[in-house]
Amino acid sequence: MMKLYICPDCQELRLASRRAEVACPRCGKQKLPLTRLTFLEYSEMSDEKRQEYARIQAKKIKKKGVREEAEDD
Repeated sequence: MMKLYICPDCQELRLASRRAEVACPRCGKQKLPLTRLTFLEYSEMSDEKRQEYARIQAKKIKKKGVREEAEDD
């Protein structure tokens, strides 16, 4: 089953099937988070929709990460 990962730093989307941990091919960030988007949904999106999805999801992930760090203090 194909899984879609996203880099919160550079908004790169990465497809993988067997890897448990995926690195970003663009910036090298390790352990990318898994998206909730299915491969079928992803394959039916236009390039513009994919870029918009990546931008929105990366922003959500970064915001969530900031809140988690603030709670640790």
